[in-house]
Amino acid sequence: MSDAVMEPQSPFKETAVRSENRNIPNLYWRKGPNEPTAGWIIVGPGLETAQGKRWRDKGREPLIEYSYTDRTSPKTGARETIEYTADGLSRFRYYWFFKNGGAKEFSVEQIVAHNWHINPPYGLSVEAFPQLAEWVLPEPLWCPICPPSAPNKNSPAQLIQHGMIGHKLGLAEARELLKDARTPPTAGGLSPVIRRKSEMTPEAIAEREEFGKKMVAVAEAEGVGNPTTGNLQICNNCGGQIVGKLADHVCA
Repeated sequence: MSDAVMEPQSPFKETAVRSENRNIPNLYWRKGPNEPTAGWIIVGPGLETAQGKRWRDKGREPLIEYSYTDRTSPKTGARETIEYTADGLSRFRYYWFFKNGGAKEFSVEQIVAHNWHINPPYGLSVEAFPQLAEWVLPEPLWCPICPPSAPNKNSPAQLIQHGMIGHKLGLAEARELLKDARTPPTAGGLSPVIRRKSEMTPEAIAEREEFGKKMVAVAEAEGVGNPTTGNLQICNNCGGQIVGKLADHVCA
């Protein structure tokens, strides 16, 4: 039997102070089929708001059953749904969605974009996402000059773009990052690169060079011959491209 962790660990360090001031609650929503990143789960307005009605009319699906918290209304005793400030949604955006069993609702594309196929949130294991079982997922690539805590990239193109945007490297220098991208860095930034002697043999060096060339070829096949910032929205935190609205972007 699997020893997968299916219950998310709470990210809250202390119990939130309850207040009689009631803010307008939020809900989790699924984006409509005709939108960019269709099917992605996002945080949005409550149904009682005018914006919530507009979202529903445009084809977005409110996911009320996954939006409940452990708070209850002091007036009705009913469970309350998520609220941006009370639940720290800027930092813990999807905690209650996972807590309410919503892991299976995420699209494979969103899971991979958030790197949850490598590092699931809140102490969960990958088995929390049964929808991944039938897919061949990209191998993770890490930036060797980022700190170990930095998230991985999911394609050679993403790593080249990250190097050029996040580290201000030229194209040739950004391509060089691919040679050592298969393993997470043990240091980064200004820290010295420390290698085992076995990694410095002519055979090991040649193997890294060959891997780098292979990954460059993959990036070029993906259309990344000379990536530039152009009109891309770039996250100042993770250095990655923001797809859709800034409010919907989550670094990890």
